[in-house]
Amino acid sequence: MRWYFGGNNDLLFRGLQVLAALCAGYFVCYPVTDGDIFWHLAAGREMIVRHTLFHSDPFSYTTPDGRWINLHWLFQMVMYPLQTAGGYWLLLAAKVIAVAGAAWLTFSAFPRSWATVATAFGAAAVIYCQRFLVPLRPIIATLLLISLFIASLERYCRGGRIRSLLPVLIGQVVWVNCQGLFMLGPVIAAAYGFGECLNQWCANRFPRYFYSRTGSARHRCPVILFLAPALVALSFINPYGWRALGFAIKLFARINPSSSNLYAQTITENMPLPQMINTGYAPYVMIIAVMAAATILSM
Repeated sequence: MRWYFGGNNDLLFRGLQVLAALCAGYFVCYPVTDGDIFWHLAAGREMIVRHTLFHSDPFSYTTPDGRWINLHWLFQMVMYPLQTAGGYWLLLAAKVIAVAGAAWLTFSAFPRSWATVATAFGAAAVIYCQRFLVPLRPIIATLLLISLFIASLERYCRGGRIRSLLPVLIGQVVWVNCQGLFMLGPVIAAAYGFGECLNQWCANRFPRYFYSRTGSARHRCPVILFLAPALVALSFINPYGWRALGFAIKLFARINPSSSNLYAQTITENMPLPQMINTGYAPYVMIIAVMAAATILSM
């Protein structure tokens, strides 16, 4: 058996790729269990009915004039019409399609080999174990956009075509208007830029142990390093301007493990992993640890 697919095996690879993506989508197909979606739907309804975006919380009666940085507005304005058209079944279908699409984008970005197939089904198994961490929330958009970034950056690093980065630029504008985790976009781009430059430096000095990508790598490295600050600049394209970036930084600060941080102590998704070892979430910690170890070894 050849390690890489070729010839008649190409159709087999594509079929396995689609099957792994469908498995990932199927694993997150379960009833609505997270109450946040009702708040998102209500916000989408009010924005559509009033034909305006909100800068103060319309649902707060105790602080009616309080500032509200609603970076989820685009997600909300998409979800509400879907719920109106097809109920919660259509929302669930959209979630399944988004997760399956994210998996397919990621799997399709890497070389056609048996190792890629094994990794794809391994990733689908991880999604099954972590399926309840993927509710009907803006995190779905983040998963899809992370996959889009990885797929586009992989294609650029392999082919060197500037147009491969266009989905990344558009995706960053969409991301900043869907969820506060949009700063992951510049982080992913910076990681790719650093990795590409480091790999080329090692390949030039230690060609026996490191490989050099085809094409002119010295032209790709500056472009991909410039991409991260460009994505930060694109993040200002939102209804709240620079305040959106401050809000995103505040979100990241809420996962610090100090005992004075109520968010890290009482909200599971913000709880640091070491604090979850002695709780009912210990299996999730072990899965993430195995994923991290496998990622490091794969490098």
